[in-house]
Amino acid sequence: MKKRLILVRHAKSGWNDGIKSDFDRTLTKQGNIDASEMAALIKHSVTKLDKIISSPAVRAISTAQYFANSFDVDFSDIQIDTGLYEKGVLHIKRIIASQNDSLECIMLVGHNPVLTSLTTNLTADEIPALEACSVVCIDFSISQWSEIEKTNGKLIFIEAPFLL
Repeated sequence: MKKRLILVRHAKSGWNDGIKSDFDRTLTKQGNIDASEMAALIKHSVTKLDKIISSPAVRAISTAQYFANSFDVDFSDIQIDTGLYEKGVLHIKRIIASQNDSLECIMLVGHNPVLTSLTTNLTADEIPALEACSVVCIDFSISQWSEIEKTNGKLIFIEAPFLL
């Protein structure tokens, strides 16, 4: 049995329009372009996506929407988890471990530096800091998401807008 985890760092964001809080930052013009292009690219590599879980931050939800559109997932079906915004690797691993075992492929949309640390933690591969809108694909030879704590996954790919 195999489980697949897709990690997406939110696209480029800025402090435009007088935004005063980090939480409310929106995607820049380039961020919107990158999110659209990366979602289309990943759709060719990942044939099935069962669930999207996103940080509640505006830039993460906006990025998640591009991937939802690409994979024909209703926006209302995106699960929001505040832990993807404010907590670390251990909390995110608990989110993953708690997923329904009928799901084969889940996507998490969140932030750095935690997504880079999570990738290293789950694969034992040292990777450079993930750029904005980078996508990581990790496969696990497990049948239950709760087994994620006991095994290293295999890093399948890392894609980033600057690699297009």
